[in-house]
Amino acid sequence: MLDPARHAKRSESSDSHDGRSGPALLVYGAGTNQLPLIEASRRQGYRVIAIDRDANAPGAACADRFHCISLRDHAAIVAATRDEPIQGVVARITDAAGLASAHAFARDRGLPTACPALVEAATSKLALAHAGRRAGLPMPPRVDPDAASPLADGPILVRPDMTRRGKAGIRRVTRRVELEAARAEASASSENGRV
Repeated sequence: MLDPARHAKRSESSDSHDGRSGPALLVYGAGTNQLPLIEASRRQGYRVIAIDRDANAPGAACADRFHCISLRDHAAIVAATRDEPIQGVVARITDAAGLASAHAFARDRGLPTACPALVEAATSKLALAHAGRRAGLPMPPRVDPDAASPLADGPILVRPDMTRRGKAGIRRVTRRVELEAARAEASASSENGRV
């Protein structure tokens, strides 16, 4: 359960559990989705250094050290953590630039990290579908929205290939007249412009 008193506005960089030692993990994100990860890591004895662009992210107060930095600002993350003895990087996020930063950070520090193909599959729905099919996993059929009759077999889900944030740009389309607006919205919400 979140303790509202612990989640007051944080400064740009802060320590909340001074004097704690142990192996350090750099956690990309300090939002609600990362909170269980931060808390479990601390219970396991890790010192958690969290980064998030939101100074009021709930995990900011739970981390041993917090830096208010965008997950996309790789240079700032490297600079802020330059002297930290980080022994692992965890990125429970889907943001492509954030995952690329986490991957590069771990690689540059000689830490275990996902291969680039896995990072791509974690961020691109098209890459994930291709990887799943290659592995023989059942995947939903892909309907080309440019096909002559994309709605021939019923409604379709039009979605960005790489979402920037949450479920933005995802629409269920039942009539051809809705298709162009749905494609434009999905493309505008896609990190790479693909639908």
